[in-house]
This record gives sequence, structure tokens and C-alpha cells, in this order.
Amino acid sequence: MKSTKLFAALLTFGLFSGTSMAKDIPLSGMCGKQAEPAIFFLDYSGSMMEEVKNEDPATKEEMKLKKITEAKKLISLVAQNLPSYSDVSIGVGALAPYTVTLLPEKVSQESLQKALEKLPEDLEVFGRQTNFGEGLLEIAEVSAANEKNREVVKSFGNSPTLILLSDDLVSNRGVQFEEGFAKFKEKYPASKIILVSFADGKEKNEQMQKLLSQTKIKEYDGWKLLTDKAYLCSFIEQNLYKDCSFTLGADALFGFDSDKLSPKGKETLRAVSDKINSFQKELKKSGNSLSISAHTDRIGSEQYNQRLSERRLNSVLNELRRNHVDMSVFSEKLALGESQPVTGNECLSLPRKEQIKCYQPDRRVEIKIK
Repeated sequence: MKSTKLFAALLTFGLFSGTSMAKDIPLSGMCGKQAEPAIFFLDYSGSMMEEVKNEDPATKEEMKLKKITEAKKLISLVAQNLPSYSDVSIGVGALAPYTVTLLPEKVSQESLQKALEKLPEDLEVFGRQTNFGEGLLEIAEVSAANEKNREVVKSFGNSPTLILLSDDLVSNRGVQFEEGFAKFKEKYPASKIILVSFADGKEKNEQMQKLLSQTKIKEYDGWKLLTDKAYLCSFIEQNLYKDCSFTLGADALFGFDSDKLSPKGKETLRAVSDKINSFQKELKKSGNSLSISAHTDRIGSEQYNQRLSERRLNSVLNELRRNHVDMSVFSEKLALGESQPVTGNECLSLPRKEQIKCYQPDRRVEIKIK
């Protein structure tokens, strides 16, 4: 169990972001960098516009609710339950047709409400099915008809989180979900797509469950998120925050294709060492440890990049030792070469000079709490 003192130390010495703990959010959600933009996409299918019977959790009496209204209410509820100091960026839109009414930005209740009001709840019901596949394809290929929606894609970063509020991802028209999903993941391999399901009752659509299994998309019960605070807080922690980590760009530590630390790299590691030394006692008391991993880009052979990551890892570890870091705090020391890139395939066809710049996020050293 991670101790409160440990996380207080991390926050005090600035290794991780944040200034205080939120009572209802589990500690592990507060100790790391927040996820890159999370965009909530509503389903505009006919069934989402219909009223369904549900049970009032307070009175246990049956009531009629419109799925689209409850989905919008849930987005507001997520924003209300973020810590007041949170820098989580949230966007809002619909995925079929792909449109964004709120660009990903630090949460403001006023701007969020205005964006939600632009998304209608009274479209006529024709039994149509939302074509999510087409929406994902428009994002992956930056091919949306509206210029503003094309511009939104540029704000996604390397690993966007897309949260789909729907009762069924399966469509019988246009681009199938699987095709759009494959193209999207090709461009954003480190991205997350999450389904918040407003399916009726306990009946499961077998075709959709098969699709979720194939794509490994995580599913949450939308109705339960509206009524279960602990479930909602778990959803926020798991999907709006990344794991605790401290990422050092390898280009700031080494020259390109080198394992020799630059003067700037040594200065950076001196600051890192001071921070680790400041909380290592609390780390040990809590029963936790650190993991360190070195990564390269994909330029050159796999064997060469593996050896380069090994040499760079040893250079960093030796520098930490010289700075009097107790190396027993590291229970895991990994040289992972090019095996865990965070960039997609958009760099592959670029000239070498541009490739080097494009692959920069892959060249990194990561330190994580285990």
C-alpha cells in the first residue's frame, strides 16, 4: 500500500504534479502526470434519443430517462468530481458525424455546460445506428469535412483518450467500427478508447461484446457511474490519469546516437538524484520501490537499439550512484530498446532528418513507482 507520507513527499519536492490530495480520488490517481486530452464523444443513434425505464436509486421506483440526457449529465458529473486543482483537459463532441463542441481544455464548468448545450437531445428517432467507424477514420486520416474538426486532431498529442458514451458500437452501414478502430490505433498506438455503456437492462448484445473482446476496449456501466460514487472515482482515476512516472527525454541527457551524458544531462540527473534522495526513506517504509527503463527510437536495427538502450541505462545508473542515490530503491532496471514506442507510424515515410525529430518522444528514460 502506498503511504500518504510518500505521496506528500513526492508532491512537496515536485517530482510529480499536484499540490494536495482529493478525498474521493484514490491516491495513485494523483501522483503522476495527467493523461493527455480526454474527449467525451456522444452517440447520436436513434436508440440514444429514446426514453428507457430505469430505477430511481433513492426511492427504488421506476422512472423514464432519456439516454442522451443521462449521458450528458454523466460528463458534467465527471467534471464536478475532479480535484479543484486538476489540470485534466476535457473535450466534448459527437463521433458520428465527427464534431467537437469543446476543444480539450482545463475543465471549466461554464465552458463545459455551454458545449453540452450545443449537443441536442431531441433529434428524431429513425432507428439509425451511429457510424463510429467513420468518425474514428476521420480522426486518424485528418479527413473531417469541417476544418475546425480537422484542427482539433492537432491538439490530441501522442496518446489521446476517447470516451464513447453509447448503447451499442455496432453499425450496419458505412465504415465498420473495426476498420476505423484499426486506423486510429495505427496512428495513435498509445491511445485509449473507452466505452461508457447505456445499454438497456442486463441484456448483452453478443455482437458488441465480441467486438469489445477483439478490440480490448474497456467497458463501464453508464447507469452505475451516475449513482455509485466509488465506481465513478475509480473511472476518473483509471482513465483521466496516467500511472505515476517521471519521464526524461533522452535527447536532454545524451547526444543523438550516444550513451555519453551531456553536461546538461548530468545537471538534470543531479536534480533527479536530489529528489529521489529526499523521499527514499518514505519509499522504503511504504514497501514500494522504483523501476527505471531506457528506451530508444526505431532508427537502426533492433539489435543495435537494444544495445544502445543498455549502454544508456548503465550511464544513467552510474550517474545516480555518483550522486549518492541508494540503488537498492530500484527493484527493476530495464533496457527496452525500441520495443515500447509512444509514436505511431506517421514517422516511417519521412526523410531521415525529419524522422529523427518525429521519433523524439520514443527516446526516453522513465522512472516509476512500483
